[in-house]
This record gives sequence, C-alpha cells and structure tokens, in this order.
Amino acid sequence: MMAAIEIDTITFRRCEEAYRRAEEMKRAHRYAYAERGMRAVRAKDPRVLKVLERCAELMDKEREKQIGETQRATHTVFADRAHPTSVQLWREAYRCAVDGIEGPQQHFAWVYGCAADLAGYW
Repeated sequence: MMAAIEIDTITFRRCEEAYRRAEEMKRAHRYAYAERGMRAVRAKDPRVLKVLERCAELMDKEREKQIGETQRATHTVFADRAHPTSVQLWREAYRCAVDGIEGPQQHFAWVYGCAADLAGYW
C-alpha cells in the first residue's frame, strides 16, 4: 500500500516541472506517461484526483497573482481577462476526471500523466 500524498508538498513550481516533463515525454512519444495517468483517473484514484485539484488551485492562484488587478479593471480588453491555457487545462482536466459524463478525456492525458507523476506513480 502506498503512503498518502501530502497535499502541502505540491507547489506551483512542482506542477510546472511536472508539466514540463510531460511535454518532454510527449515530444519523445513516451505514451506510457500519459497512459499511466489515464488509468489512475479512470480508477478514480484519490491521490491523483487530489493532486489534480491542488494543481488547478495553484495555477489559478498564480494567475490571480500575476494578472488579478489587470483583469478586473473596467477598461481591460477581453483577451486580458481570459484565463491562460495552462490554467484552463488543469481546471478542465480535474472537472472531467471528477464528474465527466464519459469519464476522463483523452486530450487531458498528459495532464493526468503529470498528476500521476506528482502522486508518485512514475
């Protein structure tokens, strides 16, 4: 039996590093990385779901820290109010993993791979 994941050890920096590793794996065509994450999410592994949730929260906090005041200003154009792609990826990957009608979506496989990596499955 694996030890429980400490949610406090998951930081924004670790999420970024895992995503960078996933991009490297993707370029190297190492699909086992993504498949491991997909299997864990299909099985509703609580550690992976917890990591997905935490990373989505951290990405959103970082976005708020970087462009929070700018996006709330009345004169800001829509493009500056939109959430960055990375934030949307983590948030939607988590949403689909938790309550997706058809289960986890294949196009989030690399994000799921990151979560499995951070949860200690790689």
